[in-house]
Amino acid sequence: MDKQTHLGLICVIALTAGLHITSAENLTCYECTDDPEGEVDTNHTYDPDCGSYAYHGHTVITAGWKPTCMITIYYNGYVTRDWYGRSGLDEDDCRYEAAFKQCYCQGKNCNTDSYCEQCSYEAQHQVPLK
Repeated sequence: MDKQTHLGLICVIALTAGLHITSAENLTCYECTDDPEGEVDTNHTYDPDCGSYAYHGHTVITAGWKPTCMITIYYNGYVTRDWYGRSGLDEDDCRYEAAFKQCYCQGKNCNTDSYCEQCSYEAQHQVPLK
């Protein structure tokens, strides 16, 4: 094998290894809930400031394929900030459930300075939790 072929083979192997390593991506997102009693959320770090519009507190480094940060606004007023680790969600996508709405964003610590205004709260609002 000549030197040029050997160098080309090394480049192909390095490129393949690089693609394999980057198949899982990391993203830093804010992670918290302001639900003190666990009424709607028992899985996240409690922080009474989590519901602040411009939250800048606890973060988590995500893992997954094309992860996104998210904000969950519960119809009873509580807020959760977290991440979602699967592909298929785009910037400003919204999800609606009986008890909450969620919005997604892409970018480091992007799940702050928002109450999911791009998502139609009134149109999707259902009966709040008791």
